[in-house]
Amino acid sequence: MSLLATAVYYFAFAKGTALLPSSIAGLLSGAIPLFTFICAWLFLSEEHINMAKAAGVALGFLGVLLMFGVLAPLEALGLILIMLGAISKKIFVWRSGFRGKSGTNGWSYDTMLVVMNLVILTTGGGNLSLMKWLGRLP
Repeated sequence: MSLLATAVYYFAFAKGTALLPSSIAGLLSGAIPLFTFICAWLFLSEEHINMAKAAGVALGFLGVLLMFGVLAPLEALGLILIMLGAISKKIFVWRSGFRGKSGTNGWSYDTMLVVMNLVILTTGGGNLSLMKWLGRLP
């Protein structure tokens, strides 16, 4: 039984990683403990779930979704709001110019981040990459 389980696992893992881009394969490989916990909870009666375990697994799956780019528009909107807050503080509180005194402490980089995130938000950057990945499946 253990030989069969090991052989099937490694064969499926090798074939699956050959079909996927390396970044997606690494991400799914890192998510194996999340699936292991869920299977243990489903199939083992002595495995009990509490709030800490549930929160850990939920955060883990949220991280996987963020890495896949599923929530890229939401992330972009959040980063735009953060950068707008940083720009307003630099302009009105610190009274720094666009480039700042040394060329790096102004709000020019913040503006570039806002523009890049606007591009992601308006073009659906994460959705485009996810659709390309889904198109590669047989």
